Amino acid sequence: MEAGLARLMALISPLSRWEQVSLSAAPGRVLAEPVIARLDTPPFPRSPLDGYALRAAETVGASPGQPVRLALAGQAVPVSTGSPIPVGLDCVVKAEDTRREGGMIVLTAPLSPWQNYIFQGEDMRAGAALFPAGTRLDWTCMGALAAQGVETLSVCARPRVGVLSTGGELASPGAALPPGGIYDANGPLLAARLAVLGMEPILLPPVSDDAAAIAGCIHAAFTEMACDFLLTTGGVSVGAEDSLPQAAELLKGSVLFHGLAVRPGSPAMAFSVEARPVLSLSGNPFAALAVFEAIGRPALDVLAGQPSPQPRRIFLRLADRLPASSVRRLIRAVSVGETVTPAPGGHASGQVYSLAGCNCLIDRLPGPALPPGAPVSVLPL
Repeated sequence: MEAGLARLMALISPLSRWEQVSLSAAPGRVLAEPVIARLDTPPFPRSPLDGYALRAAETVGASPGQPVRLALAGQAVPVSTGSPIPVGLDCVVKAEDTRREGGMIVLTAPLSPWQNYIFQGEDMRAGAALFPAGTRLDWTCMGALAAQGVETLSVCARPRVGVLSTGGELASPGAALPPGGIYDANGPLLAARLAVLGMEPILLPPVSDDAAAIAGCIHAAFTEMACDFLLTTGGVSVGAEDSLPQAAELLKGSVLFHGLAVRPGSPAMAFSVEARPVLSLSGNPFAALAVFEAIGRPALDVLAGQPSPQPRRIFLRLADRLPASSVRRLIRAVSVGETVTPAPGGHASGQVYSLAGCNCLIDRLPGPALPPGAPVSVLPL
């Protein structure tokens, strides 16, 4: 599988297109340029609480038996949460730790210099590099960008990814279902996944198992619909109606690989048409999704401007025993904390409902049964 990914990656380079978007439209987008802090944040020393700003040196020796009294006329200045601390004052006492006596406040404990004091630029310094180019912005970035007064950002264009399901038995959701027909689950499944990943999915109508028809759809996807990448499902195995290899020949495509040492999804292939990539996946929904996550997703991340040439993997510990396997398998699973459990229900590659609720795939290498607690490689979804 790694060899197939490497061959696909060799064809991929980040898109050169970029655009300006508003801050509200930025979540999920990839930065085309780094973001540099424009100003100190906070822009002045400020108080983290309601109370009084004062000089710590004037509280030395304060105790319940020997309280210190400070005049509101100059020694202690009322402040509220977030307000500036006047120049020359170096700490803030909580209002509830004082009492008022006319024009004075009374303290019964000393303060240290810079206690309850937020420095100018403590959060972000003007000129500091906040987010490098290639950062996929999420909600955690929005507060920092808003605090800097950022209104628009330069982001990479979303890759336009065509999704084409093949098979004469397929009908689009909403259409009448002919005898022996099934609704196309692969196209909507992959298009929805692409949208979540920040791509621009172009869902094409299903096409019959005819090499010339498939080749025509692929050609149109690149020329008429300006797709940057194409996903197809079905037609990649060795059956009489598996027409993707013939379609690749008709398009004079350069085959990158055909077949992967992993299940499900082993018949997958990839080829290029005038340097534009086509990843052809199994017609079984889970098999298509699993290989897409392992190979298609990292390739699209690079195309989208992210410097991420490998799938993001983590290692978790099995909550339950995992049976022995003679082949490498991608297993739908649910992770909670530091543990991972194969999803309940069926694991057949053609089943789609049992994927619901899963948040990762276990990448299970060939080998004997693994006991609870054994570490396994996981691809988060």
